[in-house]
Amino acid sequence: MRRLTVAAAMLIAIVGTTGAAASARDGEGPRKPKPTGTSAGGTPQVAILLDGSGSTIATYHRASAGGSGGSGSTATWRCWYYEPTTKGGPVPGIDRSHVATVEVGGTYWLYCDDPDDNQAYVALVTWDPQNPFGPLAAADRAADAARNAVVLLDPDIGTSPAAAGPQLVGLPTWLWVTEAWTPRSASATLGGVTAQVTATPATITWNPGDGTPAFTCAGPGPAWDDHHPDRTSPCTHTYRDRSTTTDPHGTFALTATISYTVRWQATNGDAGELEPVTRSTTIRLLVREAQAVIQ
Repeated sequence: MRRLTVAAAMLIAIVGTTGAAASARDGEGPRKPKPTGTSAGGTPQVAILLDGSGSTIATYHRASAGGSGGSGSTATWRCWYYEPTTKGGPVPGIDRSHVATVEVGGTYWLYCDDPDDNQAYVALVTWDPQNPFGPLAAADRAADAARNAVVLLDPDIGTSPAAAGPQLVGLPTWLWVTEAWTPRSASATLGGVTAQVTATPATITWNPGDGTPAFTCAGPGPAWDDHHPDRTSPCTHTYRDRSTTTDPHGTFALTATISYTVRWQATNGDAGELEPVTRSTTIRLLVREAQAVIQ
């Protein structure tokens, strides 16, 4: 009799547990289905957020040249917000009957489908019109925003002889920049992830403007120092002709272009490289030919 009582108690416990689980499954609370797409866990190159009528709410274009935050994808993902009471989530690529009319502060399921209508991304998101994609590719999007916030200086060209006076045919003109040759950084936060972007000067290309080929220097070039006239510079150009006889403006347009490498690091461990950026400045130089006087 005692054994029967124990067995009965165990059976009641099992039935009660099963019933509770079934009740939880039948409830209306939000549950997170697993993404079914082969690109699940990757980062889209393009993501389009749509409403129930198919109109575009927001678009994201990934600018990263590379990163360490999961596998990338060149495909376009389509995304929708669904009511949190949707049982099991919508059918991939078909069921749009529960697409939500989002309100600020509301909580919804964010679903993204890959081009084959497989679910590539699922997340429970609080709607914020300033961050319509929630945590989706948050590190990459924060890096893009930080890149746009980086303030880069145009090249501050220095020359010797000074640009205010004439350059001389046959005499090397020293070329350099100073303040512009400095790394610049900015940061941005999206979806709880902060990314810092740093743009670092890599090379500077000089176009003398006299028809000769442009050339590149690996550094900013040393500034001329009257106290050390014996120094040399790897960044000079020697004009062979007078500007007044070869250029319709009477001067040569000297252009300096700095190329920056752009890298980012996020607080979630993701990192990568963005497309290089450049900044240019053009000044005009008068080039004259010195005549020797023999007495």
